[in-house]
Amino acid sequence: MVAHEMILADSLKTIHQVLSRGIDVSIEHLPGFILDGFTDEKTRKGYLDYVRALASIINAHHLTEDEIAFPFFRDKLPDTHFDWLDQDHHLIVGFLDELKPVMQKLDAHDTSPATLEDLHAVLLKISDRWYQHIDLEVAEFVDLVDGLATEEEQQDLIKQFAQHGVKLSVPHPLTIAFILYNLPKADRAAFTINFPPEILEHMVPHVWKEQWEPMTPFFLEI
Repeated sequence: MVAHEMILADSLKTIHQVLSRGIDVSIEHLPGFILDGFTDEKTRKGYLDYVRALASIINAHHLTEDEIAFPFFRDKLPDTHFDWLDQDHHLIVGFLDELKPVMQKLDAHDTSPATLEDLHAVLLKISDRWYQHIDLEVAEFVDLVDGLATEEEQQDLIKQFAQHGVKLSVPHPLTIAFILYNLPKADRAAFTINFPPEILEHMVPHVWKEQWEPMTPFFLEI
């Protein structure tokens, strides 16, 4: 299938879609794990890797906006509250920092209800701020950008976003699979058109599959 080029607003909304699903899925599974624990080691690993990839991509997405998107449009959108958006990014980074010690406990096999409750609390903080943030960002930024950049500029920005985001989202065997499989099949080709073909055609389905496969129960259709 030939992938069609996306416009810039759709590209930004698509990564929001990926992250929103990731946040929702991470939260939705936790009550069962708190109550019954993980059914097996593969489930524990898959879930923790899913949350780990989510955190990495949120951070990479915000850095991409701070370092590429916002500087390009700041002068073109003088009424947009870029400082508010930037403050939101820093607030969410603070929540991601809170996540790290909890994940360290879980990685060390402390999967007690208390530790999982701590994880739940941090994810709820991220979720609450995330949805407020993207509502503001869409209204003040995303929905306004199309008329302010030429088609060539838009495609160049989307390419920069992809390259920057892929570089910062680590570990790649987890984060690239996370992006692909938190999107419906119909949306994957267009969104990943600027990803290196070697990654999409060889690394993800073959070389890296053993590493991301435990996350499969939390993904959409592979």
